[in-house]
Amino acid sequence: MEKFLKLLYFAVFAILIIISFVLIFPAYTNMQKMKSKKDELQKKLEEKQAECLELRQLFSDLESNPKAVEKIAREKFGLCKRDEVIYIYKAKTSAEPGTARK
Repeated sequence: MEKFLKLLYFAVFAILIIISFVLIFPAYTNMQKMKSKKDELQKKLEEKQAECLELRQLFSDLESNPKAVEKIAREKFGLCKRDEVIYIYKAKTSAEPGTARK
């Protein structure tokens, strides 16, 4: 009888271990996924905050610094001052069609 009780206790303990594993393991994997997603979102947030800071600085410069406005006008929009000539150089390609090398 004592052997049977030990076997019964062991079986109950084993069943409890298996049931707890089945219930806890999916929650644990879900928690790990959520942690990695949180870390990813935190990294994106930091990148966006840095980008926002850069844009605020650019906006501030554009409001207060005429040279910054001129730089943006030249680089982004291709504008120039009156009576100013802009030269655009195109890079030569190494093998243009129709040309023979000697």
